[in-house]
Amino acid sequence: MPRLLAVLTLFVAFACGGEGRNIVGFDSNEEAAFQDVSEPEVAKEFVAPDETSLPEASPDLAEPQPDIVEITDIPAPPDTLDIVDETQDIAVDVEPPECIADLDCDDGIDCTTDSCKVGNCFNIKASNECCVTDSDCDNDDACTVGVCGGGECEQVEVDGCCHYDWDCDDSFESTFDVCQAGVCLHSLTPAPAPCAGDEDCDDGNDCTDVACVSGFCSGNIVASPLCCDTASDCDDQDPCTLDLCTDLHCSNPPASGPVAHASFTFDDAALPGFVVDDDGSSVKWQVSDKSFISAPYSLYFGDIATETINNGKKVMGSITTPSVTLGAEGPFLLRAWTYVNVEPAFSVDKVFIIVDDGVSQTQVWSKADIGGTTAWQFVQTEVDLSAFGDYAGASVSLTFVFDSYDQKNNDYEGVYFDDVELLWPCT
Repeated sequence: MPRLLAVLTLFVAFACGGEGRNIVGFDSNEEAAFQDVSEPEVAKEFVAPDETSLPEASPDLAEPQPDIVEITDIPAPPDTLDIVDETQDIAVDVEPPECIADLDCDDGIDCTTDSCKVGNCFNIKASNECCVTDSDCDNDDACTVGVCGGGECEQVEVDGCCHYDWDCDDSFESTFDVCQAGVCLHSLTPAPAPCAGDEDCDDGNDCTDVACVSGFCSGNIVASPLCCDTASDCDDQDPCTLDLCTDLHCSNPPASGPVAHASFTFDDAALPGFVVDDDGSSVKWQVSDKSFISAPYSLYFGDIATETINNGKKVMGSITTPSVTLGAEGPFLLRAWTYVNVEPAFSVDKVFIIVDDGVSQTQVWSKADIGGTTAWQFVQTEVDLSAFGDYAGASVSLTFVFDSYDQKNNDYEGVYFDDVELLWPCT
């Protein structure tokens, strides 16, 4: 019986939802009264907050709890339907591929390798000689324009363009010829003066024609009998006047002392009025354009083809100028430019100049007068003919003689004469 009462008691307590507590009825306006019961703790049943109020737990039994943060203004989740609608309104443009196969990339140029990679064309030049555009043909030459045609470069020359200073030679000795960035400039000073316009180049000289070219002054000498480049431009054909070129202007003041009344430049290749005597071989007196004082020719003894005096035997020859009548008064001078490259010994390879006045022949010069050789250059020699006789009023000719005396050591170049003159005073 006592066991039955205990079971019933537990059942009643569980059915009433208590935690070992007895709930007493209460008015809604009054606080509920709780009464403790000393019964063992049994399984608990969840009671909704609006049905019961639980007493505070004993501070000694309470476990530490994390701080609770109150979260407010939580945004509402987006409307799924709105997202779908907005996605449907987005338009995506996709570029079509440039190519699909290598053949789609053919650029028509034989020297390029054409390939399609990841939808893009690649045209690779097979070598540096291959070109795709005109810029590939630029060779940094101001005188050519590169043109690309069919994958190959062609260089088109620019008219009037220069590469070097000597490309700009205007034949005037008084001007400095300069090639600058492919443009020829001609200046009276070593370095062309900079300019902004033609007025900056006016030098006040009426014998110059100057202008501003590519930012620098350039000009030429005016073609006029009063203007000159060298003294030869001022020759008035009167031996008793001096032919002067000063500041590009000609003047002809009276000459004093001995002046050149006759000159032989040998620039006429036919040698008119000259008498040549040789042995018939190619080693002889003749004109040559290899070495000279005044272009284009000089008188040469030797073989022009081999530039030696060697024909395998003893060689000799002579050449005589036309006759010249000297003045009534001396002194009478002989001037000549000579280049002697032979055996220096005086006993062989002899070179002479002889004066013939119709009465006698007199040797007036030999290679001994210049020490046997001129050391591969022209030197000027002067002879006072008055020391060899009275030639006043005489008609004379000059004879140049070469004689090797033997066939040995004849591989030397030979002998040159140029600008030979006879001088005497004017009366």
